[in-house]
Amino acid sequence: MDMNRSLRQVVQTGEVHFGVRQAKKALKARTAQLIVVPENIPDDILDGIRDISKVPLVRFAGSNFELGTVCGKPFSVSALTIIEAGESDILDSIG
Repeated sequence: MDMNRSLRQVVQTGEVHFGVRQAKKALKARTAQLIVVPENIPDDILDGIRDISKVPLVRFAGSNFELGTVCGKPFSVSALTIIEAGESDILDSIG
């Protein structure tokens, strides 16, 4: 699986939320299917996300700026929450 291609496709065709606050909201509402976080996320924030739910968590092999670039956004992305995968195969390849 090409992670970059899958992330681009899920952002274009699925439903995603950007940011740690949005991730926590989706986890509490039990709508999140997958959380993608960059390598450089602080440990305390990562632990806060892990404590809320047992949704799969994937570490993106790059910084928050690189994650934003892969998603086609002109800003850094601290967390990408996948609500609906759309046409992407990302959920199939993780599970």
